[in-house]
Amino acid sequence: MVQVRSRKYAAILSIAFCFALAGCAPLRLWVGKSPDREHLAELWSEPGVQYLRIDGRDSPKFSDIGTRGLSWSPDSSSVAFAANTSAGWVVSAKGKFSGPWVGIGEIVWSPDGKHFAYSAQERQFWTVVTDFRMGSYYDEIKAQSIVFSPNGSRIGYVVEDARSIRAVVDERKGPKFDGIGHFNFSGDSRHHIYLARRGDAAFLVIDDKITHHYNSIADLVVAPTGFHWAILALVDSEWRAIIDGAQSPPFRAISSPVFSPNGKRVAYYAQRGEKRLVVNDFHESALYDEIAPFSLVFDAKSRHLAFAARRDKLWRVVLNDVEGAEYESVSNPVVAGDASAYIATRAKEKFVVFNGVEGPRYGWVDNVVISADGKHHAYFASKSAEMFVVVDSVPKRIKFAVSGTLAVSPDGSHWACLIGDETRRKFYVTIDGEREVKVELQEWLGAMSVDMQRMGIMAALEQPTLIRRWVEIELARATRINPPASLPSTSPLTPR
Repeated sequence: MVQVRSRKYAAILSIAFCFALAGCAPLRLWVGKSPDREHLAELWSEPGVQYLRIDGRDSPKFSDIGTRGLSWSPDSSSVAFAANTSAGWVVSAKGKFSGPWVGIGEIVWSPDGKHFAYSAQERQFWTVVTDFRMGSYYDEIKAQSIVFSPNGSRIGYVVEDARSIRAVVDERKGPKFDGIGHFNFSGDSRHHIYLARRGDAAFLVIDDKITHHYNSIADLVVAPTGFHWAILALVDSEWRAIIDGAQSPPFRAISSPVFSPNGKRVAYYAQRGEKRLVVNDFHESALYDEIAPFSLVFDAKSRHLAFAARRDKLWRVVLNDVEGAEYESVSNPVVAGDASAYIATRAKEKFVVFNGVEGPRYGWVDNVVISADGKHHAYFASKSAEMFVVVDSVPKRIKFAVSGTLAVSPDGSHWACLIGDETRRKFYVTIDGEREVKVELQEWLGAMSVDMQRMGIMAALEQPTLIRRWVEIELARATRINPPASLPSTSPLTPR
């Protein structure tokens, strides 16, 4: 599959560093907004001290504030951060302080924003502090292992103690293993599930009970709702997908399964011999020479499944087992409502195929989006050194737009994206190309650093998820439409 590549990434970074040289006030180290974009946070420095300014109100002054320690609750009602004092590290959350500690790990919020937790070190031991309550002490709390259940009522994490590794859920210790991975809660919050290892044996563990034993387990995926799970397991030297205990036929290779939003459907692509196929609820698709990685996608209502596949030299998008037209290349499809869209290439020209209809030709096309009702679509395009936002095949000229930031309102009547204006040395969100909402450079760089660490550099540049969420929320605020759900708690400070 041909990936869309151009000099746009170099231009993005060029603009960013050009802005950075211009700088902000010399003592302001960082600035950003809450997930709902309603509250302003600034990190300030004075000789020997640092402090946070939230909506104009200053925190106490500290010798240092952890550059990755600022974390907003998902509902934006609270902010937590780690700070260094003469006595040690403390955590500020919900207007209170806890500590001091020798060291502090990542601060994690529950999805509903009502609870928070972090790992803390006292002498040589570690504990997890949940809502200012300390748990038991262990030799180590595994990094990034603290997880709240979807409803926020339960918490779990992975510890190492006396050379054994175990899961701790609601302060109850699980069995000992040599290793634990993929710890998570079920979509209904009633169960916890993880992979474990003892010696050469691999296990699936549900509620601390070993339910299955395999030679090797490559992955564990949990459905977003209810209680459904899928693993990739090596059984008698052959790879199989195990879904809620039911085994698939053996395959030469299998990708990570993808659950539908309602958790009732699951799909993955597999390899049999030299051919590839997609398995959807144990139904096998036609055979192909290649299936684009990460192209499997369900619509929001779990009714449609699409993917990109190649046979011989030509690509097509397959929607509900129906093959679309053949092209030199296609992008990963987008599905919303009963509509589908993707980018296709023919004779070096790029265009969007929306519900099977080819749109106007351009030299470059990117970032296809569909309104929630499936009636409208939009994308970035360029031709003859001019850049456009194309809405329902009608182009509107714009300045340089940041890839991956285009968003449309649920009814498709408005659009927004992030613009980098080198002449005016600023970033801003444009609403319908007519209104501007300023975005600070430092906030942009901080969000990009978080996405790059989580997704990798190229993936973050192609689909900057934090920044696109900003755009969606600013669009919702500007058009008085209910904003999308907030991101999980984030730590968007730029590492020094």
